[in-house]
Amino acid sequence: MGNPFEGQPPAYDGPGPSNEPKRHDAQLQAVPSGFKSSMASIVFFDADKIQFYRFPEEIITIMHSLFTETWDEGVREVKDYEKARQIRLYGVPFKWDRDHNKETRAMLLKIISTLHDLGWIIYTAADFNERDTSRTSLVFRYQVPAPPPCNWLSVSMEDHNHLRIAPLPHPDLISALLEVFGDEVYKKRVTDSDIIMKFSSQVFNSDHDDAALLNDLMLSMLEAFEKFGYTIYTNFNDLMRKEHAIDLFIFQQQKR
Repeated sequence: MGNPFEGQPPAYDGPGPSNEPKRHDAQLQAVPSGFKSSMASIVFFDADKIQFYRFPEEIITIMHSLFTETWDEGVREVKDYEKARQIRLYGVPFKWDRDHNKETRAMLLKIISTLHDLGWIIYTAADFNERDTSRTSLVFRYQVPAPPPCNWLSVSMEDHNHLRIAPLPHPDLISALLEVFGDEVYKKRVTDSDIIMKFSSQVFNSDHDDAALLNDLMLSMLEAFEKFGYTIYTNFNDLMRKEHAIDLFIFQQQKR
């Protein structure tokens, strides 16, 4: 078997992968009757639960369908939980698992992009309590009209020295990132759905001595994304918490 980190990106055909969220015809045109707030939140709870606070029923129905479509193990249970609607999935999507991380990232992108297309814009990401079973909370604000549709990318830092971008970005962006990272990247692995860049040192290790190098690399990365019209939309800093997991950024680029 050859080195899995070698090879070039597959032939590029179009502006990006085709798994962008579909815009729903039944977009909400106003806050539904009886719906008292334009603010809502999603809390990722335990390793398998997602709680929806103050979202209208139409949105929860869409989210249920989304989980059924994007999480192969399926939906285990839907119930009212105190003041929230809780959807519990089979498996452990929010526990670090190398075999399932790809599915989890795809599901998170689908949640965020679908809500964005429906006018629910992330207001802030936070952890409102310190319970070990609670993960990131995403606070949304409802906007009319909904913003223009976007392309989306997730960028995760894994295992101290791996940078993963999914779905597979435009080859020109890949080339720009490899150029700014220079010799710090010594291997790459490209698939139809993502790219992993492996760094020569454990640069994403919180105990790494050269914090200046990490800061410089991250600023260069952000500049490269910005040149291609991508900006950070939100990030998860404690989802799928594990010693070797650092961060997950969500980037957006307005469609042309």
